[in-house]
Amino acid sequence: MINLKLNKRVTFFKEVSTRSKTGAVETDTKKLVTLYAEVRQLRGDEKITHGEILDTEIISVVIRFRKTIDNKCQLEWEGSKYNIVHVQELGTKEGLKLLCRKINE
Repeated sequence: MINLKLNKRVTFFKEVSTRSKTGAVETDTKKLVTLYAEVRQLRGDEKITHGEILDTEIISVVIRFRKTIDNKCQLEWEGSKYNIVHVQELGTKEGLKLLCRKINE
């Protein structure tokens, strides 16, 4: 059994593609689920490029196992959105460890 300290709320999103009546592909972001998670900041940096401030923040997120969460999902934590870079299964479907990179908007 894995000992998890799930004390932060994170929301997961996934892009869904649909076809309109005219045949065009439309992409929309759909909210999947909000879960409790253990979140740790691994690395953070700021750079100024062409007059814009870019954050390069990387976090580790541990949640209970869910088969719908993969590296095509995004998550939101404390008002910032993150891409899931890597997914590691913990134990035998006991949990997931996600390595996430902040999205600069």
